[in-house]
Amino acid sequence: MRIYFARHGKTDGNTKRFIPSAQEPLNADGKGDAEFLVRRLEATPIEMVFSGNFTRAKETATLIAEKKDIPLTILPELNELSRGDHLHGKYYADAGTKEELDAWWLHLEAPDGAAIAKEMGHETYADLKSRAEKVLETLRQRPEECISVVTHSATLRMLLGLIVFRERLTPAMFKDLFFNLDMRTTGISIAEYTEEKGWRMLVWNDCAHLADPR
Repeated sequence: MRIYFARHGKTDGNTKRFIPSAQEPLNADGKGDAEFLVRRLEATPIEMVFSGNFTRAKETATLIAEKKDIPLTILPELNELSRGDHLHGKYYADAGTKEELDAWWLHLEAPDGAAIAKEMGHETYADLKSRAEKVLETLRQRPEECISVVTHSATLRMLLGLIVFRERLTPAMFKDLFFNLDMRTTGISIAEYTEEKGWRMLVWNDCAHLADPR
């Protein structure tokens, strides 16, 4: 089985650097990039598409499903790491927002890290990891040989971290993945699962379908 993971297309939150809500749609550039993604996957024998229920991911996934006339299944576990509704629309560069986001990472490995995250209204590392594990188990049990999955930045890094490091993945390793491995909008990452070898990564963040990957 091969899984074609893709991050959703651009939104105003991506380009203007604010935290988007679940209802944030693709902007004009995002729709164009998503069309490029669809064309890139045109010759790939994808049999079904999974997406979270955030608008930007569903819009991207719907384009793939409609072009190929294949089913789209919504999997809420593919949604982005939740930072709490109170931060929606806030710019990353704002002092208060930056301080809160930094605190989540600062306490990631601390014994009280989960409690601090919950107090701030954020999803915990453990909850994000648990969601990603459920996604991989769902995919592993599918009968299809080729599946597309549209998701988000942090969630995708967690999924790929689990594929590469499996049970050895730690909060510190996830932090390194988040900050040191780029994940462009509509970038394609390909994973493979076999009974013999389990999960393994084949491709990371392929943006060849974009004229400018920034």
